[in-house]
Amino acid sequence: MRDYKKVAYNRRYYRRKKTKKQISLLFGTVILLSIIEATIEHPHSIPTKAVAQNPLPNTIVSTTPSSISSYRPDFDCSRANKNDAIAVMLCHNSVAAKHELIFDQTYYVLRQIVGKTGWQALKREAIADQEFADCLNNVGQVNARQPRADPACYIEKIDSITARYQKRLHGAALEEAQRPIDEHISLQRRLISLGYLPTTTVADGVYGETTRTAIMAWQRDHNISPADGFLSNVDASLLTQEESATYAPATIPASDGGEFLFLAFVIGGVGIGGLYLWIRRKNTQKAWNFVSREIIDQKTNLQIQYAQKTRPDRYGTVNYDEWLKEVSFFTSTRIKPLLDQRGLSKYWKRIESGTITLINEFAQEPLPISAVQNTYVSDPRTYDPRMDPFDYEQYCALLLQADGWNAHVTQKSGDQGADVIASKEGCKIAIQCKLYSKSVGNDAVQQAFTARTHTGSTAAIVATNSTFTKFAYDASATTGVFLVHHAQLVETCDRILAHYTASYGSRLAVSRFGQLRS
Repeated sequence: MRDYKKVAYNRRYYRRKKTKKQISLLFGTVILLSIIEATIEHPHSIPTKAVAQNPLPNTIVSTTPSSISSYRPDFDCSRANKNDAIAVMLCHNSVAAKHELIFDQTYYVLRQIVGKTGWQALKREAIADQEFADCLNNVGQVNARQPRADPACYIEKIDSITARYQKRLHGAALEEAQRPIDEHISLQRRLISLGYLPTTTVADGVYGETTRTAIMAWQRDHNISPADGFLSNVDASLLTQEESATYAPATIPASDGGEFLFLAFVIGGVGIGGLYLWIRRKNTQKAWNFVSREIIDQKTNLQIQYAQKTRPDRYGTVNYDEWLKEVSFFTSTRIKPLLDQRGLSKYWKRIESGTITLINEFAQEPLPISAVQNTYVSDPRTYDPRMDPFDYEQYCALLLQADGWNAHVTQKSGDQGADVIASKEGCKIAIQCKLYSKSVGNDAVQQAFTARTHTGSTAAIVATNSTFTKFAYDASATTGVFLVHHAQLVETCDRILAHYTASYGSRLAVSRFGQLRS
């Protein structure tokens, strides 16, 4: 998308964080004032909940909020490029901003349909379609290089694109895309009030990944099949009905002087409730801080696992089942124990959706590689998948040398499978380096195991720029050979050294180092 939309398509993080405290404070104040007002005006009655009237099955209950008077675009205007005339116009023109949100809603419907494998292609298509040069003019501008955007032109073009995109839709997806943006905003507020979305969520009518996850959770809880994340007209009616229970006063006689006692009780209850919400919010934020820090620390490992477990098959189809299992394994072995140690495990459900989203966002970022040159020259100091295999061995040795290891590349023959020998504080490691365009098999594991025995090393490692086959992992489990991406090489060697120094202090019991494998 355009530059001014980067924050918006990154889940509008900054806007949520900015309004977090304001929403909580406003919520508590409104509740307190409403209760006090109701008690003063009706001192002899206590409101009790009446039974909600069920609408007809095919009737769509209007969810349009009457309080919506202006609209803001789905990006942070304070961070928008001031030289971008379209962005400036959207931040100051409520009508144009509304039409921008309508397009975004249709775009995110298509995004849900194509899935993660189609996100990039859809994004490139949207960038190509959103060309608004004809909507820029210099009327009334002192500086001709600072054009001004025409709202009417922009609205006409963005509506045309929206209509063209909606022609691809059908069924529940089309019903959702054609629903007025005000109703989308109201439905998001329903999800917030029901606890399916965090209270800090900004309801702007654009259904990003977090809202889709919330919709699918709500659909599963109500046995709606398929739970595909789209809100059909029937689903919207059911969601509105669930939150549309009205409150009718039922008169309950109060004893003389009981009004003041009741008022004191209400105020005290609201105060205790407010304190509870404040503590819960503070602990939820604390839990999120611990979790996000752990995810950032594990970013490289997550990137590697994602690359290994989402490789397309021989037909070009990507199966995400293995990656989903890896995410579940990571959260159960790293995230949840981290919260348990700090007594914050009960807040897991509140941050689970955001945690999964952050894991996926970090994991899908590509591992850093060197810039591609027009005429490539292999250089052992810089990794590139096109480099010479011998330079790749030197590259691995240089990584270890930078970490203080005495590492050198062996001769090209007679090394018995060891390409690099690294030693530090009496710990010696035999390393085989595989620059592959395909997965590394179990032959490399057997060679590394032989090299460890032949060189009398403490441990053996197979390092690669690629992935490993299932048979390689099976052989690793029985031989104790470490299998790593070269980005993990230094960390793995340091762990071996730490275990060697703490548990042995010498070169004895080398075979037991297989227990270090993670």
